[in-house]
Amino acid sequence: MDNLEPYLDKFSESGKRILESALNETRRRNQNCVSPEHILFALIGNEPELFNSEMQSLSADPNTIRLEVEKLLEHSYQYEGRGFRIAPKTTDTFKYSMDRARSRGRRVIDAKDILYALVSDRYSLLNDLLLNTDSSSETVTFYGQVRKIDLDAKQIVLRNISGNELKELVCSYQNYIDKQASEWLNKFVTVTGNVQRDAFKSIYLMRIETVSLTDEAT
Repeated sequence: MDNLEPYLDKFSESGKRILESALNETRRRNQNCVSPEHILFALIGNEPELFNSEMQSLSADPNTIRLEVEKLLEHSYQYEGRGFRIAPKTTDTFKYSMDRARSRGRRVIDAKDILYALVSDRYSLLNDLLLNTDSSSETVTFYGQVRKIDLDAKQIVLRNISGNELKELVCSYQNYIDKQASEWLNKFVTVTGNVQRDAFKSIYLMRIETVSLTDEAT
């Protein structure tokens, strides 16, 4: 993609500022891929009152989230093709944002819609960071088989989980594990990390802290 023209008519003025700011940041860093961390960074920078208010309502420290986003930007995916790329996970965020805008009778995406999409999507980068920075989060260990890998979103899907009723578990991993992730598909791994539970206390997301690879199930 060479420019934002195909996207701009889908955004309000506040939405355009976030999109353009995210693109400028990824170009400044010579990464040329608009990833979720670029969108979140742009949202924090362009709508600080909106973001801070939402984080406080979630009992989260907005400054801590901002610092974590800045760390992620240092190691964000670098696209080496022509022009720039919109990461699949970013496209998903825009789709959720548009759904929210249309439910409110609008045809363009506002900054509030983007924030709503990030908060509502339980597998979003924002919720991943909220989990990682929650001092009260629970640390557990699981053993299972990696059945799906999303290198853009930095997530794996764990199935055949030993000694647990979970049918599958989405696990997000950190940048330093990135190079190992492609080797995990269909392999059995032991993962330890923080987990997030839904309203029914069921685990639906893990933030991996450590992982070890085993060829066969035990």
